[in-house]
Amino acid sequence: MPDFSCEILGLHLQSPFILKSAKFSDKMEENLLPFIGALMLIPFPQEIIEEESSRIEFLMDKTDLLPYLTDKFLVDQYLKQVIELKQKYKLPVIAGIDCYDSGNFILFCQLLDKIKTDVLLLNIFMFPDDKDFRSADYDKIYLELAAKAAYSIEMPVIINLYLQFTNMFYMVDQLFYRGIQGFLLSDNIIGMDIDIENFEQKILLVSEKSSFDYNQIKWIAYLSSFFHKADFISYICGTEFTASTCIKHLLAGAKGLTISMNDLSKLNQILTEIENWMKINGFHALEHFVGQLNFQKFIRPWQAERENYLQFFHLDYQISDHKGQSDNC
Repeated sequence: MPDFSCEILGLHLQSPFILKSAKFSDKMEENLLPFIGALMLIPFPQEIIEEESSRIEFLMDKTDLLPYLTDKFLVDQYLKQVIELKQKYKLPVIAGIDCYDSGNFILFCQLLDKIKTDVLLLNIFMFPDDKDFRSADYDKIYLELAAKAAYSIEMPVIINLYLQFTNMFYMVDQLFYRGIQGFLLSDNIIGMDIDIENFEQKILLVSEKSSFDYNQIKWIAYLSSFFHKADFISYICGTEFTASTCIKHLLAGAKGLTISMNDLSKLNQILTEIENWMKINGFHALEHFVGQLNFQKFIRPWQAERENYLQFFHLDYQISDHKGQSDNC
């Protein structure tokens, strides 16, 4: 069998597949555990942290949290699940915070650090709805929140990276400089559809559309080629969870592949198909092909984007035949 192990944020994972869920079932198939690299809990919302702030302050004074955790508080339930997952499955656990401002979420991050969570997953929700507020000011707040979390704990941090930033390269560079070592290309992009029969709005995740997957592959290919020391993780779910999709993301430069509980039943078959593909192409380990098809050959991403743009939208013109004509005019 090929070597599916990989290194993410200094952790040695037996597989690139990261299983994400709000609550993990007690009936997870034991035979699939060797093919799961880590477990990821959905980040805990700041709204509940604000409501149970006194409870968090109480727990901060305790050296050993487990004897004090009860089912009465949602904060306790989340922390208890992290501890139990680590003890039961012996896999790295990624857990975190879904925040929107600088409130007292830092104490919760420190509690996760205290119980030896392996990686903090940071999601910063920001919706720029103030027309008088400059874009640069929103970026500044975002970066300050990320730095505040990263500097307050010892464990490594992964951040949900939204694809709508004006300058993705700048944001990744600044986040990495502030201690963010991993980037999960976010699936939490909310879109809207309209039901023209019932005159109703319909809310949907953009990741349910195939266009998100192609955009995600492109940005992983760009970012992984420019930021060699950072780790980029893809989110694959539903109908997009196929062996072909996994291979594409790995070739683009993804170090990890996040899947949902609903996809777990497909994992064995997908691993078999990936193994066959690796044998056909002479690969014995993931490290032999991860990132092989990112954008390293381009000096600047602008060059790649412009060439692709011309290829699709200027098919009637032979652009290459006109290079340098302006010099002769």
